[in-house]
Amino acid sequence: MLRRGIAIITVISIGVIPAFSQTKPRRRRTRSHKSRPGRIVPRPLLPSKPIIPKEKTLEVQARPKILSRPLPKQRRLSQGRWKPAIADALERVLEYSGEGEPNYSTLDPPVVVFGFEDVAINGHLGEAIFRRMVRRAEFRFSPAWWDRIPQQYGRSRIEAGYRGFMKSETRSWPVNPFYKMYRKGMLRTYRIICEEAGFAACHRWIASLLMNYGEAELRRYSRATLIEELNRPIGIKIVEDIPEDPSPEYERTGIRLIPEMSELFAQLRRRGFDLWIMSTSNDWSDEVFASAIGVDISRVLGIRVKVNDGILGEEPLIPIPTGEGAAEALTLFIGRVPVLVVASPRDKKILGYGNGMRVVVVQKPLDPKTSREWRGRGWFIQPAFSPIATPQRLLGTVPTETEKETPP
Repeated sequence: MLRRGIAIITVISIGVIPAFSQTKPRRRRTRSHKSRPGRIVPRPLLPSKPIIPKEKTLEVQARPKILSRPLPKQRRLSQGRWKPAIADALERVLEYSGEGEPNYSTLDPPVVVFGFEDVAINGHLGEAIFRRMVRRAEFRFSPAWWDRIPQQYGRSRIEAGYRGFMKSETRSWPVNPFYKMYRKGMLRTYRIICEEAGFAACHRWIASLLMNYGEAELRRYSRATLIEELNRPIGIKIVEDIPEDPSPEYERTGIRLIPEMSELFAQLRRRGFDLWIMSTSNDWSDEVFASAIGVDISRVLGIRVKVNDGILGEEPLIPIPTGEGAAEALTLFIGRVPVLVVASPRDKKILGYGNGMRVVVVQKPLDPKTSREWRGRGWFIQPAFSPIATPQRLLGTVPTETEKETPP
């Protein structure tokens, strides 16, 4: 028994003592001299590098020198929806090319040229007059007039529709199937001519449909249309000839003045610039619109047709002031290089005429290749101004009942 107890104690001692002997007492950690912060020695200052002016891009180099001059201290324009770089460039043009500058001459003032439709305004007055005459059946119909409708685009069907509703009451037209056939057929013809023959051709065509109107009569009609369109909502109307038409036509509604453009026009006139407008509406309608916004009617280039004893004929005169014709009109009627051109992409010819500030107003983003090319030429790219929803009116006018839109 005694031996067994001694053996047990011995075994426990052998197992516990080595483990206890390996446990070391915890030493108090002290901060090492290596972890103490040393003395901060300031680095010697290196000589400053010379400031090298940033090289001008090709885009900037291609622009006229006037746009590199200091920005005027007092701005004449509110920036509005202009791109900042364009707003600054316009300020420089107004400051350094206007009246009072050393090179300014009242006998030869600097020229500025604007596109009109969807550039200086939202909308197209010539198209609005065409749509109103279609809607109200107010063309001066005659055998020669019907000959202006291409047979391959459905002249017989359109004329049959017109004969079917012309003697009925105006109030019944919106539900009259003959009226619907005529109206959709006219809009379809216009769209197809634009698609197949091009922008200039289709606007030349709708100008020819004004035949048999008197000049004064057309001016009055244009004024009534303009007042009506300024009051109409901006939008698109669907034109059908059968219920749930699978291939309807679309009618654009509304015209709006652009505040930024109206302000720029006023400042250009104040600074003594020679302001010109190029339009694809008829010349008589453009004169009405131009006088309403303060532009000299002698400085408006629109589409003209031959006139006999004050009555419009059917044959348009050239040049048509758009595309190739715009450059021809500029050379023929203006004959000077503009210091400023604001136009749409289809007017590349006048944008590329001479060296001056050039602004392209685009309805949608350009493809990268075109954007690089135009910027490389020093042209500014300005997104189109969206139309104002609020109805507008010409200064000093109120739409009368006959000038407001009436059925159909």
